[in-house]
Amino acid sequence: MKRTEDIVRRQYEAAGYQVYRNGWPDFLVVKDGVGFGVEVKRVRATGSGSEVLSDAQVDMQTALHKLGLSTVISWVVESDTQRESETEIGRAHV
Repeated sequence: MKRTEDIVRRQYEAAGYQVYRNGWPDFLVVKDGVGFGVEVKRVRATGSGSEVLSDAQVDMQTALHKLGLSTVISWVVESDTQRESETEIGRAHV
């Protein structure tokens, strides 16, 4: 964080605000005036090596939900032989 950003962050925190910097969704998608955040996570076809949300991501998604912004997690199934796979557009809002 830049020194000037840190100064402003501390001022907001001193005024009682929670300041979130890390954990933003990978994408903000918008269609017909409706938008939501999308977090992309990988899961291996074998079931091992799945990615999980970091604490910062959980905190950010909770804050976004309180503000009325939905988020989804799009799970991409990856096999040992396939580095890129199709994924269904996420519908499971968290």
